[in-house]
Amino acid sequence: MAEEEVSKKMESLTVSEGETKTWEPMAFPEDRIAHWRKCFDGHPDAKELDGKKALAAKVIHQLFFTQAERMEYGFKDFESDLKGTMEDADKPLTWEDVEKYMKENF
Repeated sequence: MAEEEVSKKMESLTVSEGETKTWEPMAFPEDRIAHWRKCFDGHPDAKELDGKKALAAKVIHQLFFTQAERMEYGFKDFESDLKGTMEDADKPLTWEDVEKYMKENF
């Protein structure tokens, strides 16, 4: 999925919730993580995996990090961190997988 397409979906989620938030680059306070959870749960590309919503790693990277953050922390870096955290980082990720990634990498 193209980055622009993901950004448009993210924008529509944000607008529909009436929220506009900004955070310091590469800072992950609780309200930002809560915002990620809303976006994850409401993302139109979420699939069911073992009864839980799941998203592809590429979508998560584009959804969670700003364009400036992605320039510093590219997908290859994100993917490498995922592989260091998860046994099967190539499968779509559930929110529990995301929480494990955050715990071990932030």
